[in-house]
Amino acid sequence: MKIRWAERVTMIFRRYPYGMNICVGLFSVFLKTFKVIQSILVPVFNIFIPLSFFMNKTIPSAIILLLVVSLFACTKRDGANQNLDPNKQEKSNYMSTKKGSWWLFGARNGDVVKRTASGIDSMKNGLKFSYFEKLDTNTKFITPEYFGKNGNLYVSLYDFDGAQTNYTTLVFLQDSVQQGSNWTNTQDYTYSGIKVNLLFESKVDFIDGTLSLGDSTYKEVSKVHTSVKWKPNALPTYIDAGRLDIWFAKGIGIIKEEVDIKITGIPSVQHSDSLLKYYIAP
Repeated sequence: MKIRWAERVTMIFRRYPYGMNICVGLFSVFLKTFKVIQSILVPVFNIFIPLSFFMNKTIPSAIILLLVVSLFACTKRDGANQNLDPNKQEKSNYMSTKKGSWWLFGARNGDVVKRTASGIDSMKNGLKFSYFEKLDTNTKFITPEYFGKNGNLYVSLYDFDGAQTNYTTLVFLQDSVQQGSNWTNTQDYTYSGIKVNLLFESKVDFIDGTLSLGDSTYKEVSKVHTSVKWKPNALPTYIDAGRLDIWFAKGIGIIKEEVDIKITGIPSVQHSDSLLKYYIAP
């Protein structure tokens, strides 16, 4: 009995670490992409290619997938983080970088973390950043953090897998933004040998607002909402992976952040931190 090409694809992907979840996900993306391929081929070549052509002909599945890859492998979305100038990189002035400044955050689960400015500069991903440390007051685990500014763009490094070696460069805020301002970040990312492309779509929800946290009320607050998506490098369709919401207060810095990111095959990142108190060194 002949094995249909879809079944062959399923057997192939079962051999890889992602298992059937990735197989089904990629097959779904392929089917969704077919209409896009057809809409391009019909007006250009004045032909019609019904889906039954692929299902009935004895064309190897590898060739079919290669057609998809060849059409879309060269397309990538540019992001604000892809055009940074190392010569314009400087210390972030959105929050204090003076040694001894600190910000204490409380999480919903009762954990307390403390962000501290070191007063030290560090080179990462070809750019100069101000080095901070985030201390989990319960476990005493320290997470390195990096913040900088490039022209009118505020930049940070994001560590998805916790290895502290594979950082993604993100533009998280811009000077003189207005409500509704938006930008994107894109990044090729490799984890355990698996290559994916990440897409971050950011939008300013509001500016010059107020936010009450505990007994404190903060003014001149801006909020940036970021939708996170991912896809295998060779495919055109992104898959939703979660969100990143950050509230900023002028002269203080980050006062609240909520992160909920889940990418298949990469450790999920989930936390919600709100500012309890802070100290700005003179």
